[in-house]
Amino acid sequence: MLLRVVISVFVLGVIRVISGVPIKVTGYGDTGTGFGGADLSAGLQSKVTQLSSVAQNAVQAKVQTISGLKSSLTPQEHIPDYSRQEVEGLPSKGLSIYDNLHDKFGSFMNAQPIVDSINEEDKYGNSGDKFYPVGRKVVDGFESFSNLINKFFEVPRDITRQISRGITDKLNSVGAKIVGLM
Repeated sequence: MLLRVVISVFVLGVIRVISGVPIKVTGYGDTGTGFGGADLSAGLQSKVTQLSSVAQNAVQAKVQTISGLKSSLTPQEHIPDYSRQEVEGLPSKGLSIYDNLHDKFGSFMNAQPIVDSINEEDKYGNSGDKFYPVGRKVVDGFESFSNLINKFFEVPRDITRQISRGITDKLNSVGAKIVGLM
């Protein structure tokens, strides 16, 4: 209970000091100054003043830091560049002449890349698939055999599906008669 009173007095003191209202503390039937009267009020005011000055100093330091960052981000005036311009030397000129001649000769001949103009048989050194017709017949034979096996297994499934549909239809009609829908 006493702790609550002390906390509330402190909070009220802080609020009154900030707002500028003088603090008067009385309490518990005392006719005098209560919890120390002027001494408590002066102590609270000095603590609040001390806390506010510390907070104000911290805020001013942050404002100065932010203004320093802001001034560093503003564009600086243009500083002329006195660097030396690059000049092509003699070896580089020789290489440039060679490259230019090479490009002109290549465009004159208009050579096709080997990959675009080569036949399929010439790419890999073989003459293509010589046994293609035999391989095609083997693949077609296996395909027809697998289709026959699939149809063999599909017939019982289709029959089962038809029987289950019939049973479902009969049960639906019986249920409809029982409920009175038919």
